[in-house]
Amino acid sequence: MTWVAWPRLVSAPPPFKSTTAAQEARSPALVSRPLPHGLSLPRHVSILLPQATALAQDSTPRQVEVTASRAPALPREAKRDRAAVCDKLIEVFSSRKLEEWRKLIAYSRQWSSLSDSVFSRILERAQQAETPDEKLALQRLHRRLTSVHQELEIYNSLLKRFQDAPAYDWESIIALHRRDLIPSFFDHLQNVIGGMRADPKAQA
Repeated sequence: MTWVAWPRLVSAPPPFKSTTAAQEARSPALVSRPLPHGLSLPRHVSILLPQATALAQDSTPRQVEVTASRAPALPREAKRDRAAVCDKLIEVFSSRKLEEWRKLIAYSRQWSSLSDSVFSRILERAQQAETPDEKLALQRLHRRLTSVHQELEIYNSLLKRFQDAPAYDWESIIALHRRDLIPSFFDHLQNVIGGMRADPKAQA
């Protein structure tokens, strides 16, 4: 798969690696351990969650926090600059398959602060579209991208719950949110881990 370069947003994903001993030493409370009464976590959870939570402890929380911000009022020149950035992102999403959007969003350091502006810009461009086909394409992009964004916000919220809870409480979280622990959740979890490893600040 050929990766496109988002302006200051996305880097190509590195090979997936397991948690290192140094990372485990920095966050011993987050390393997977036996649960009370002989309980054990599902394999996906016991392998991936310790890595995600350990990396999150060493990095900014931008990958696992749900941001409910709205596009702020900006000066005219700043609005033009942001619109240009949004247009580039719209072209990226328009040229990529839906399956790739989740990875692009997970690897983006600025998506949470730009998402509302991107959604607004898509609708603005749809209203200004010169042809019905262009308008329908933009409206469809808005619906699909909003749906993916909302899905990943749910996953990020669940990751935050795991991050904030001690490992011995994970079993109860799994019981409460079992319907959300589907393959796409674990795909997102791996993307989050990959995004953190690709971010120099997460490795500092």
